[in-house]
Order: sequence, then structure tokens, then C-alpha cells
Amino acid sequence: DAIEFASDILPGDIVVTRSYDDLVLALNGSADKITVSSYFSNDGDNAYKLDEIRFADGT
Repeated sequence: DAIEFASDILPGDIVVTRSYDDLVLALNGSADKITVSSYFSNDGDNAYKLDEIRFADGT
């Protein structure tokens, strides 16, 4: 699975944080965010797997 950001969002626009076992990708200067639940869970049975985070510039 992948998250792909729109062409007007650059890698420097995203603030990456951890909240407990969740991965949070927030748009700097905005209330907009994506939360990947249980991303850091060690149970091995995570239904919310994430292989890639992509930007329009190829990053």
C-alpha cells in the first residue's frame, strides 16, 4: 500500500510524527493529517501496512 501526495505538496511540507503506535503525516501549517493506525505495532498482524510514501517530484 502507498500514500501519494498531490503535486502541490512537497516532502518539506509534511511533518512526520509518532503517536503511540500510529504514524502521523501532517501538512505543515494546516490541520490536515493522515494517520496510519498501528504502523509501529509489533504484533505482526497489522492490517494497515504501508510500503511507500510518494510525492509527485519522485521522492
